[in-house]
Amino acid sequence: MRSSLITLFVSFLIIFQARAEGAPEIPRGAWQRAIGDVPVSCQSNCPNRGIALGGFGAGSFMYNISGSFGPWADEVGEYDKTWLVGAAFHIYEKKDEAVIAKCLCTQQSVMPVAWNALLVGDGTYYAVHPKGWCIYDCFRSEISSEFFSPIIPGNYQQTSYPVAVWQFEISNPSADSVEVSVMFTWPNPPFSGGSQTRIGFSNQLFEDSGITGVVLKASHPSNTPETQ
Repeated sequence: MRSSLITLFVSFLIIFQARAEGAPEIPRGAWQRAIGDVPVSCQSNCPNRGIALGGFGAGSFMYNISGSFGPWADEVGEYDKTWLVGAAFHIYEKKDEAVIAKCLCTQQSVMPVAWNALLVGDGTYYAVHPKGWCIYDCFRSEISSEFFSPIIPGNYQQTSYPVAVWQFEISNPSADSVEVSVMFTWPNPPFSGGSQTRIGFSNQLFEDSGITGVVLKASHPSNTPETQ
């Protein structure tokens, strides 16, 4: 992401709900004690908008109510209205030989046709900047996710890093065993900020302090320093 100044509405409260069924219930999890009661509930008419994530002052992106990633804010006061095709979370659940496999997204334009998308009523999206969470009702297990941009008091440098964190909470309310897996897909993205090329994609696996990660790179003589 290119460095830019992003206007932050710290005190602005937005709640996006996939269904309008009364006041939202605060889910179990790490943020329940921090948020308390949410006083406002509204039906969103912008399914491809959501909570802004990423570094403060270093650009941001939205994880939106459709479960997709975009649009992107790399310029002051404007969004690049694109969504990263193929970027999504997925859940696989097997119980009593019955299998449910779902892509946690409803935006068909960013998914291969073979992916089993969420339907209306399969989940609920909540957002109270800089935190948000989703509760999924289409599985026999109790599954929810939380996502946030880390804010470190007194540490402006690391708070500005373009970082977002996801946490999944999965519990089995029955006495029967269940197998659940979480998968994340994220393609190496093209450069969307203009006419510059970004090609020569490669992936590099790394391990550090017990954490395994993947670095998505691009290296080609025709790439500009910005896209490289």
